[in-house]
Amino acid sequence: IAPGDLERIWDEFHQLDGAAPSGERGGLCLGLAIVRRLSELLGHPVGVSSRPGEGSVFSIEVPLGTGRAGRDGSEAPGAAEAGGGRLVMVVDDDTLVLTGLRAFLDHLGYRVVAVESGAEAVAAIGGADGVPDVVLADYRLRGGETGVEAVAAIRAAAGTRIPAAILTGESGEAVSAEAAAAGLDVLRKPVSPGDLERALARLARAPDGTGAR
Repeated sequence: IAPGDLERIWDEFHQLDGAAPSGERGGLCLGLAIVRRLSELLGHPVGVSSRPGEGSVFSIEVPLGTGRAGRDGSEAPGAAEAGGGRLVMVVDDDTLVLTGLRAFLDHLGYRVVAVESGAEAVAAIGGADGVPDVVLADYRLRGGETGVEAVAAIRAAAGTRIPAAILTGESGEAVSAEAAAAGLDVLRKPVSPGDLERALARLARAPDGTGAR
């Protein structure tokens, strides 16, 4: 990979010249974009070094282990028990974000329903998974819909004030004020894995949908 292409390989739908057999297109070119989103969400940066004509080396940075493995080599109780099988509904119109959040929440032991709009979320309620215990919704959705509106529709369909939080990259106070008026937490992007885990734990314990700040 040429030096000038090392960052471009992470772009969505981008394929380097010569990366696939002549006349063919090698997939959707989303694989590395998904890898980067997942690595950022999980806090494990991915890097790459390459010498044209020789090869490439990809690396993943992870923290040192905590020594929590059991004596038999099995993993000690930890992250996988945090969710306790509770159901989280994630509303986001970015497929890569949905993929990343699903992977992280699965890791924490939550069950996940991932949808792209309030309408899809309402349609999912009453399905096999039932009513979610927590809702995470991106603020900006397609068609001008907001996450606050999506949560309102979900709560109305479920007939209960499900604890929920809005994910947003906007820095102003308007979103915070709108969310607060609806009894919603706000999580600012980029959200660290630790902050997201703690927020979910608070929300899962909130009995009245207020967010238990």
